Amino acid sequence: MQGEYQDDYGSLRRGKKRKAYSAGALLGNEELSPRPQAAAVQQRSNPASVPSRYSGEGLSPSKRRRVSTRGQCADLTFCEIILMEMESHEHSWPFLEPVNPRLVPGYRKIIKNPMDFATMRARLLRGGYTSCEEFAADAALVFDNCRTFNEDESEVGKAGLAMRQFFESRWEEFYQGKHETSP
Repeated sequence: MQGEYQDDYGSLRRGKKRKAYSAGALLGNEELSPRPQAAAVQQRSNPASVPSRYSGEGLSPSKRRRVSTRGQCADLTFCEIILMEMESHEHSWPFLEPVNPRLVPGYRKIIKNPMDFATMRARLLRGGYTSCEEFAADAALVFDNCRTFNEDESEVGKAGLAMRQFFESRWEEFYQGKHETSP
């Protein structure tokens, strides 16, 4: 079985595809398998059930924090905390992933520098931010893009306003705490 094939996440792979381990397959009894075959096939065929590689989905908040902020200064650790809080906010749904230009025609003509929380997380994970101000500028870009493209009374416009207020209040708390602890 040499050649190209797709793995469980839809990525193209080369080489020999190996059979997945199954307790039922080894024992010759499918009922002993820890996961039914139909469910496995259904999960592989549904890309929405596979968590995004960059968003940190599937990890607990403490694990996400431990994994992603090693070696970063305390300020960037706070940026990681704010980003986690923004991602879990009830109004964050329009900003979790990049806007798909096929689903939103005209977006790229109006918005020249798109930004979203997944892109911010990826940049944070790879050490792309050298200061909190860069992080705050990207967060502001998310909300500025939202205001530019969407009507204020639309669902996305309202979500953008709520998220901007949430971010600005948390950012203010950060700077108040920072100035109280430093001489």
